[in-house]
Amino acid sequence: MGRHHITVEDEARSWILPHGVSANIPLRGSHGMFGAHNVARGLLVEICRHTGAVPLCLHYHEAAHRRGTLTIVTALAWGNDRFLLVTTRTFTDWRKTGDDRWSICINGHDLPDEDRHVVPSVPLQAAIVDRWLNP
Repeated sequence: MGRHHITVEDEARSWILPHGVSANIPLRGSHGMFGAHNVARGLLVEICRHTGAVPLCLHYHEAAHRRGTLTIVTALAWGNDRFLLVTTRTFTDWRKTGDDRWSICINGHDLPDEDRHVVPSVPLQAAIVDRWLNP
């Protein structure tokens, strides 16, 4: 995998959400915690770092399908006098190793040019958001 793809380092890094953020997963990681939760927290933290926004809410959802797993992460932040809503969707096909599907939606706008077969790293996901907000 290239340096712009999600790695075990992304899953192992423990991004910490500030107190007051509403989330359906713990605000901080701990030993033995799911790497996907670290990635979800990282999305909100990195979006705020790139855009200067304030983190408000994070929702993580995972659904099993007969062919794989669909993971949806929704991050909400406040910056520049407006809400910033980012949703990423990752489908992992259990039958095909390395053939994930990833997409991103920012403030209700799907970015089809960013649909990928390999999930981008968390900082790259945040950079995509920043680039869309500040073309």
